[in-house]
Amino acid sequence: MTNLISFGDHVWTVAYPLKLMGMKFGTRSTIVALPSGGLVIISPIDFDDELAAAIEELGPVDTIIAPNLLHYRYFNDACRRWPDARALVAPGLDEKIDPVERAVELSEEGSIEEVLSWRVIDGAPKVNEHVFIDSRDDVLILTDIAFHFVDHPQWWLRFMMRLNGVYGRFGPSRLLRSLIKDREAFAQSLAELLEHSWDAVVVAHGKPLAEGGRQAFIDGFSDYLPDEIGSD
Repeated sequence: MTNLISFGDHVWTVAYPLKLMGMKFGTRSTIVALPSGGLVIISPIDFDDELAAAIEELGPVDTIIAPNLLHYRYFNDACRRWPDARALVAPGLDEKIDPVERAVELSEEGSIEEVLSWRVIDGAPKVNEHVFIDSRDDVLILTDIAFHFVDHPQWWLRFMMRLNGVYGRFGPSRLLRSLIKDREAFAQSLAELLEHSWDAVVVAHGKPLAEGGRQAFIDGFSDYLPDEIGSD
């Protein structure tokens, strides 16, 4: 039995029990089905044989994506498991890991089969996160620019996330805020995401929002978004 969870007609998520500094931090991979029948894996986790088989029942793995400069621990392993899959990486990742020979850098904006689009979040070059939107299920897929920890059982994580300014709420951590070097560019990237239609939000760390994600995003990033967006 795997923990592959449907998050729409074309989107699945799978959680992984990552530990970080003693925290049961957890992480999450997102799988998107393309019209061609292939699958895109965003931010791969440590896939065991059982989970890989469950994914392959959904379709062949077409593309594997390392969406930023922080989420790459299991990227090479996933590329070895699915050697025929295209590999896309955030620019600069080849300076941090052994480069995958077939890997291609993500452009600032782009799409796959006109249903899964992406854009870079400018202004935080040490993160260089690319976020994704599935236009069919109206899902925004984030990695590290926002957390959403609520009702977590471990006191240590609750304590540390409160220090980080994100426990019990959706939004950017204090660490992420410290990595923003161009506030105007960062804010512009966020505002442009809101030009698209989406309401559900997948996060790599914490609880995804199946509904109400758009308003949570507006509230969580209110320090960066224009006042008129928050008043809509």
